[in-house]
Parts: sequence; C-alpha cells; structure tokens
Amino acid sequence: PPVGTVTTPPLVNNSGLAFTIKSHTYSSGLDIFQSSRNDIPADTTALMNAINSGYNKCSFIAVRISDGATIAYNANALYRCASSYKALASLFTFKQAEAGVYNLNTPLTYTGADYYPGSGIIKGSAFGTIYSLKTVAEYSIVYSDNSAYTMLQRYINKQQLMAYAANLGCPNYANFDSNWPNVSAIDEALWWAEIYNFASTSEYGKQLYNAFLTATNPI
Repeated sequence: PPVGTVTTPPLVNNSGLAFTIKSHTYSSGLDIFQSSRNDIPADTTALMNAINSGYNKCSFIAVRISDGATIAYNANALYRCASSYKALASLFTFKQAEAGVYNLNTPLTYTGADYYPGSGIIKGSAFGTIYSLKTVAEYSIVYSDNSAYTMLQRYINKQQLMAYAANLGCPNYANFDSNWPNVSAIDEALWWAEIYNFASTSEYGKQLYNAFLTATNPI
C-alpha cells in the first residue's frame, strides 16, 4: 500500500494535535507518518491482515500524542456517521455556552418528535418531560442517548455548527446540516482533537470531557 512520510513532524501538545492531523496528505490506502523517533515498524503485514479480515470497510487515524507519529488508513473515505457525531454536537454546545451564546440551564421539552429508538434513557420518559440543555448534551454522550441527541439537534443552530466545523478544518463540514451526515476519519479526528484541547483549557471543556469518562454506553 502507498505510504506517506514527513521529515520534521511537529511536536504534539494539546493545541498542536489538530495541526498534526491537518499537516499530512492522506492517500486512499495506508499512510505512515514517522516522528523523529522513526519507530513505527515498516512491516505492516499484521495491520493490513487485520484490516482485510473484517466484514466491513473501515478508515481511521491514530496519532501518538507524545510526538505526532501517525498511522492512517482510508482517511478521506466518507461514511454515514453513527453515534460518534454526537461528540461534535455536544462539543459545539459547550463551546457556545462558554462563549455566552447558550445557557446550559435552558429547559428543553421532550416531545413525540424527539422519540428515537435504540440507545438511551430519555425515550422512556413521558412526553412533556423537561431536561436542561446540559443534561441533553451529556446524556447524548454518557448513554449515547438518541432522543437526547435529537433534542440537541433541534435546539442548536446548524449553520453555526457548520461554520464551527469549518473553522476546525473539517473537510466535509458542508454535510453537517444533517443529523447523521457523511463524514471522514479526518473530520472525526479533528473534533476529537478539539475535545482533548478543550478539556485542558476550559472548565466547560472539563465538564464535557467528564461526560466521556463516565459513559456507560460509549459512542
């Protein structure tokens, strides 16, 4: 498979993680970007066997945070996202709260339009039950709650969410007007990088990060 390299990768810290992700040019196959340690094995047979043994197509980006060494596969491929997109919606909500645009205590009413099967606990509540914006955002993470996520998507401004994703550098931000858009591993890696950065720079970020640490149904 084609393999890319970089000669002087940036040292990764909280703010540099996104830069590292965006600094690479990704192929449609396997890419290896060595750090100055140059210790990623050249023999990728075991990795490719694991990838090819699966029943589904896949893509990923894995970054070693200590020095930026990166392995990626099919990083540009688009897939209809699953619950991982809840992370971006919740990140955007907490960032808007930090900026004073949203109030996390804002009450949201659970309605029949918000019912969504699958994971979560709000679906079992009576219509008319009121939850705070903070609770809805956190439930979408902690319980991977589909109804909470539907309520969250109903509340947030999707055009502003798209602009925020564009600012993060997500290449497919134009798709993000959908509740379940087509995204790539690059998109996902960039919003997870921002969650990591947000947790280390903001009290709001720490609250959001804690939701991930206490998840009972990881997304």
